[in-house]
Amino acid sequence: MSNRILIIDDDELVCRTLHRVLVKFEYEVEYCLDGESAVNRVKEFEPDLILLDMQMPRLDGYET
Repeated sequence: MSNRILIIDDDELVCRTLHRVLVKFEYEVEYCLDGESAVNRVKEFEPDLILLDMQMPRLDGYET
């Protein structure tokens, strides 16, 4: 059983902090810093959960 989480946020500090915490609980975690790269990453990574910032430049959370 996989426990994959994808974090999408334009604030890298937020992404790295969440990544560090979730990995300690044995989740497989990746992050993207913008909506465009996240759309592509979802197809390959196939996350079980997405933590998505709604206010990002260019492609925001709603559009993503």
